Amino acid sequence: MKKRKLSIYLVLISTLLLFVGCTKDLETDREIIKKENKEITVIADTNYTVGKDIVEKINVYEGLKGYDWVENDKIIGIKENENNKLEKLVYDVKDILNFIKKEFTTENLPYQYINVSPDKKHIFFVDSARHIRYIIDLNGNIKAKAEGPYIGELGEAIWINNKELIMPYKGTGFYIINLGGKEIKIEDVEDKEYIYKAVKVGNKIYYSTQIELERKMKVYNISTKETKLFIEDRVVDFHLSPKDNQFVIETHNLNKDKTTVSLVDLEGKNKDAVAEGRMIYGTSWSPDGSKLAYILNSRGEEDEGLFIIDIEKKKKNQVSTTYLDLENHIKWSPSGNKIMISNSEVKDSKWVDKTNVINLK
Repeated sequence: MKKRKLSIYLVLISTLLLFVGCTKDLETDREIIKKENKEITVIADTNYTVGKDIVEKINVYEGLKGYDWVENDKIIGIKENENNKLEKLVYDVKDILNFIKKEFTTENLPYQYINVSPDKKHIFFVDSARHIRYIIDLNGNIKAKAEGPYIGELGEAIWINNKELIMPYKGTGFYIINLGGKEIKIEDVEDKEYIYKAVKVGNKIYYSTQIELERKMKVYNISTKETKLFIEDRVVDFHLSPKDNQFVIETHNLNKDKTTVSLVDLEGKNKDAVAEGRMIYGTSWSPDGSKLAYILNSRGEEDEGLFIIDIEKKKKNQVSTTYLDLENHIKWSPSGNKIMISNSEVKDSKWVDKTNVINLK
């Protein structure tokens, strides 16, 4: 896996198949709206089959690129054209970014990263082509501008809490910024290894490094300025739980070509493997920390697609055999009863954005 956590593929799988033996059919409600030589297709309750035990229905919105949830029934995204039916569902980025109009036109503006704070009140907005890197509120008011990190590092920003972000800094250290614009730069933590992800818990920063095929997860003590290896395995990605008390880590064995998803505490101990497969990515915690969603791509060798694990019950559900092509992280709604996945497909020789909302029971 490369530096970015999520793999984007050129060939998209468009047919959604779900659990066999416990399914029901849903009616199709499709409406195509044309305007100014563009069209958006809204598909409610598509003609897919869904597992009775976990999925209630699936809504697919073509012509919409979803980034995250700002309310339980509202997402932040970009509509390709005007569609009144989506007004109640979508906070359109183009409407929020009022400040952009002073500097650039919003037409065809390539939004690179949109990172919503845990309390859903602020956005870290990055447009690498225009060198824009602002923390803004949902009214488009600028709160702070991130200076210093490389453009690619801005996409690795993680909210420490509702007021602070942390990200790598020039490959060797860390950069922290808050809503007031206060910056903290911690430099020269690493020399030869490249830092590509970091999270902060208390006075410690947990981070991952890369040098050629070698991957490590380490921990840096801000007070003592000491660094140590966090875990022995080859860690390709990790995610802090919503309660800040444990990690889910993705480790990959090059010899076996297998990825293992495990839970570990903040000391790197009490390791508990919860999933294994050829390639696992996109791992995402539910808001209450009771479940994990992830994508398994087995290249046709075994069951693959979107899975959800109930950690407490130790129960794994295969939600779908598709969604192998992610263009953003798997996003849970604030209540944890919906999952949003964004991807795209080629239609009439053009790439069309698509947002999938999976309603869980």
